[in-house]
Amino acid sequence: MMLELDLAERRVLVVGGGRIATRRVGCLLADGARITVVSPRVCPDLQRLVDAGVVALVRREVCEDDLDGVWFVVAATDSPEVDERVAGWADERRAWCINGSRSGSGSAKQAASTTHGPVTVGVVSSGAPDPRRSMAIRDAIADLFGSGSLPA
Repeated sequence: MMLELDLAERRVLVVGGGRIATRRVGCLLADGARITVVSPRVCPDLQRLVDAGVVALVRREVCEDDLDGVWFVVAATDSPEVDERVAGWADERRAWCINGSRSGSGSAKQAASTTHGPVTVGVVSSGAPDPRRSMAIRDAIADLFGSGSLPA
């Protein structure tokens, strides 16, 4: 089942400060989420968002209390153990969570998506997660939209 979540003005926690976390932050900002990033280090692109005041940053390791009151969590550190622990904490609080280390784990999965005009198409692998396959299919659909072979 694919769902679209309304994240506008909802508190969202992103754990991690690297390239993947930054990509997820961009999507969450587009959805109007109120984002707090918890990470001891952040990449330059994410730091620019913090400096612009659109993302809050807590510069330290994540702790369980960071999940209090959040509605959605993205665990995107470079440590599968930390991501798994964060996903467990989210599950205990009944908060949706994407586990960036294990796409089959966590209570939410992010579709590989493409948007053309008013249409957004999302692709997820059913059964065993295969993010590369989902992205390849998404790219093929985007090419069809771009060439006009598939009307939006």
